[in-house]
Amino acid sequence: MPITNHFTELFQQLHLIFRIIKEKKQRDLSPEEIHNTIKQIAFINMSKFPGKKSTPSNKLESLYTDWEDILKEQRTIYKPNIIIFGNTFHYFKKVLGIKVKPIHRTSGKWSADKYEKDGMIYIDAYHPSRKNDDYVLSILKTIDKK
Repeated sequence: MPITNHFTELFQQLHLIFRIIKEKKQRDLSPEEIHNTIKQIAFINMSKFPGKKSTPSNKLESLYTDWEDILKEQRTIYKPNIIIFGNTFHYFKKVLGIKVKPIHRTSGKWSADKYEKDGMIYIDAYHPSRKNDDYVLSILKTIDKK
């Protein structure tokens, strides 16, 4: 896969994050806020090698198994308050000790489920590539619901 495709996807995901933060603040971000926001973002892919545009489910499962220790270490190092899973939550659910149904479910074109455990928020959502404002709003609604 050409490196430009990776940058395109990265910019799409950054746009998603900025939209979420902008909606929460209900205004444009200053350059300093943009800088500080970028420092707070971590994109963690299950594979630690370049891949293709999509990955079949059976391959994702083996990637999770192969990289499980590194993925756990990344979560420990980054210490996020919210993790938004791009159609991969089911691989992490057991290791996170989540056995309950979601505390909130946002339905619609881009549904998302919210789980909470030990002060962390976990969002089970679709992968953010090629999504639009409806996707961003579904994530915001899911995060904000109690």
